[in-house]
Amino acid sequence: MAVLEGAGAAGCLIGLLGGGFIESHFGLPITAFVSVGIALAPIMCTAIFTVELSPRVDNSAVSDGSAGTNISVLRRVGVTRMLDAIQCVFKKRDCSKRIRLNLCYVANAATSMAANGLVVNSFLYFHKQYGLPIENYTIYFSYIMGTVAVGGPLLLKAMTTCMRQSSAVHGMLSAAVLVVGYAIMSVEVIPHCLWIGGALLAFQSVVYASARSFAVQLVCADEIGKIFAYDAMLQVILQLTSSILFKWIYSLTVEVWAGFFVAFCGFLCSLSAASLLVVSRLSKSQHMTQNNENSPLLS
Repeated sequence: MAVLEGAGAAGCLIGLLGGGFIESHFGLPITAFVSVGIALAPIMCTAIFTVELSPRVDNSAVSDGSAGTNISVLRRVGVTRMLDAIQCVFKKRDCSKRIRLNLCYVANAATSMAANGLVVNSFLYFHKQYGLPIENYTIYFSYIMGTVAVGGPLLLKAMTTCMRQSSAVHGMLSAAVLVVGYAIMSVEVIPHCLWIGGALLAFQSVVYASARSFAVQLVCADEIGKIFAYDAMLQVILQLTSSILFKWIYSLTVEVWAGFFVAFCGFLCSLSAASLLVVSRLSKSQHMTQNNENSPLLS
């Protein structure tokens, strides 16, 4: 999962560097057309390869033809799959698994909103606060994406090797580091704070991977696809809502404290850390309860 997150960051890095090159040589319209073409490629691949895998609807079992058409349409647009995914995440489970599962997604949602919020206003903020021109901004944000793409998987590997703790603990500690990173970037209190804070953002890949890894352990094997579908749906919704929210926050606070939205990103990551802390505590408590029940002294 860390490799998957790193691949996403690597794609952003390639897009930043490649987009700047295309825009400078061919202009903004060509850059936009290239972006649209790249965005359509995965949609076409999904449409081609999922048609063969999608279950066929037995229309003969449906008494009314219009009802069968409605079911087919719902399956085509994925409404039934989305409803199944939501039901899977929120259905009642034993051993506080439903609470822990949802807290994992709270952690991912808060971290994702922070990351999206930084991207939305980053150029305006860095240009106003630090005087970065577009060329230097591209270099700096490429540096951030590079640290996330390369540093995320390496950090997760190091943490799992050196720390014999659950993935929830790894995610909690990484979210706490993100709080420090955003705090450093929100106020210019130390030299080279942008570079130090940007490097610490590599831990966001660890939060994503750790929370998702722990969530997989809480569901049955046939439910893994559903919780990942829910995760993907949640990410799409958060990208839209966080963009609107952080634009509004920046417009309200830019004259008072331009870095307030960055500090708010840190606050969201503190919520992520708190959620994973609760997950870790509940898991530990559940583990101790099971051990006590299995103790030979009680038999």
